[in-house]
This record gives sequence, C-alpha cells and structure tokens, in this order.
Amino acid sequence: AVNRRNAHAHLVWGLSAPVLVDGLGARDAPMRYLCAVESLMREKLGADPGFAGLITKNPAHPLWRTLRGPRLAYELGELAEWLPDLEQHRPRKRPEAVGLGRNVTLFDTLRKWAYREIRQYWGDGLSGWNAWLSHVNARALTYNADFAQPLDGREVWHVARSVAKWVWRHFTPQSWAAYVQRTHESEIQTARRNPKALELEKWARNILSSGR
Repeated sequence: AVNRRNAHAHLVWGLSAPVLVDGLGARDAPMRYLCAVESLMREKLGADPGFAGLITKNPAHPLWRTLRGPRLAYELGELAEWLPDLEQHRPRKRPEAVGLGRNVTLFDTLRKWAYREIRQYWGDGLSGWNAWLSHVNARALTYNADFAQPLDGREVWHVARSVAKWVWRHFTPQSWAAYVQRTHESEIQTARRNPKALELEKWARNILSSGR
C-alpha cells in the first residue's frame, strides 16, 4: 500500500505457516530464523527499524495505491532463498534490538530473571499469582525501556504474561529442590565441611520428602 502523496509504503509478505513470536509456546529456532529474515529484508529495503509491524495501511482506502504480488503467502524458506548472507543476521546470544529481535531479547532476558525471582512468591495462592504477574510485567516494561525503539505495551504484556504463567506452573518448590540436589550433588560431596552447602542439601531433602 503506497501513499499517493509522498510515496511512503507498507510492504507485506504473508506467511503460509505462522511463526509464534512470544510466549513460552514459541519455538526458539523458527523465531530466530524469522528474525534473521526480517532483519535482512529491512536492511535491503532501507525500511524503518522502529516499525513494530502491529498495523499496516488499509489497502482498500482510496488514499493508498495498492500493488499486489503474484501470491498472498510464502514459506519462510522461500523468502530466505532471496536473501544472501542470511546467517550473519540470525540472532544468537543477543538479537538486534529492533523489529522482531526485540521480542526475542525481551523473552530471553525476562525468563532467565524469572527463574530465580519466582521463589519469593511460592505458597501465596491467587494473591501470590496476581502479585507475581504484576511483578513480571513491571520488570518486562523496565527491560523494554532499554530498547532504542521500545515495543508496544500490549506486546510487552503478552510476553510478560506468558513467561509469568509458565514459570508459575513449572518452577515449584519441589522442582527447584530437585534441581538443586541434582546440580549441586557433586559440590555437596566435596564440601561437607561447608555449612552453607550442608544447609542447602538439608533444605532440598526436606522439600523432596515433604512432597510440597
């Protein structure tokens, strides 16, 4: 859809197979592959790095001149075939903090923080869940503010809620105790005289035996 007055335009390529870009149900590899395609397409087209991609011009409005390609949807791999050096744009540890890369960065940073933070909210039932969700969303907004082009607040909320929900369900006192015992067993065996290690072992065993 091209603006008839200034020739500014929105270009859209539909995907025949959608890629989930936020939430714990999102698969890491497809999301990063999509980020790489978007990043290189943005570079080749000289597109606005601050465009969030949430809305586009109405192609049926008379103000826009609508141009249509031969197809409505493509496989992501088909688009990638036209983009040389794609691997250089694939996010690894820290994706570029623009476009879809912001979703990946926010998701990765927030989930790693949440794994430890959840321990403060165990055992408080519904009130604990509400406090936890609010806490995660506040942290997500803080991380989002670090982007040169922050995500829309609704996108931040969706990422925060997905992370909060998954961590709340899966990081329980019992699962954490099992993790501590599994990952610290060798340390405990070689540091029996360390009071802190002994205390950690005792805590983990008590949680496991109580079945909580």
